[in-house]
Amino acid sequence: MLEEYLDILDKTGKPLGESYLKSVVHQKGYYHNTVHIWFYTKEGQILLAQRSFKKTICPGMWDVSVAGHVDAGETLEDAAVREIREEIGLKIHSED
Repeated sequence: MLEEYLDILDKTGKPLGESYLKSVVHQKGYYHNTVHIWFYTKEGQILLAQRSFKKTICPGMWDVSVAGHVDAGETLEDAAVREIREEIGLKIHSED
């Protein structure tokens, strides 16, 4: 799998017009967008996911339903739809 590029932001969330590999963004501590999607039942119960025990960071911990990075040039909505499909296999549309 190829490493993705992420758009760089300033402290206020404004895009700076630059993109770097995710590893560079993390290494240098650049601001970048992520999406976090919380699923919940009609009764208001939050659905969490347990992280794989093979993960380097926080193995086995309970976490938000879906989360991920926003790729360079991608909207927040498109990133959320993509991450939901990739992580839990649910096919939705941004209008959902």
